[in-house]
Amino acid sequence: MDSSGNIFIADTQNSVIREVLASTGNIQTVVGVTTIRARAVRASTVATAARLSADLCLPSSVFVDGSSNIFIADFGNSAVREVVASTGDIQTVAGTGVAGYNADNIPAKTASSICPQACLSMRPVTSSSPILLTTLSVS
Repeated sequence: MDSSGNIFIADTQNSVIREVLASTGNIQTVVGVTTIRARAVRASTVATAARLSADLCLPSSVFVDGSSNIFIADFGNSAVREVVASTGDIQTVAGTGVAGYNADNIPAKTASSICPQACLSMRPVTSSSPILLTTLSVS
């Protein structure tokens, strides 16, 4: 939920992010391509794109920070994506698009991720505050 009371939903089956507007109760797609097609793309190959042309793949969670930036656990693309409120562009902030584990204490964009399940922040996200992730372990 954002500061205006709008509710954001990770529509996993349709690979989009939806918003329920507090003012009207109407729902709309705010991130992702709404046509049904294979969406798995390497997150690292799409540096920046417009939010409504973004190729999400099975987004599993979403949150909105105090600046209205939208963060998405992009499960199928093994990445965390951010929609920058000021531009409407989406960018990868964590993950390479390749599932796996390669190390701790490395830049987030170079880290492999095993399908992020959720992303959240305990406080407004800044360049120095962490994004907390939960991932699916595959044995």
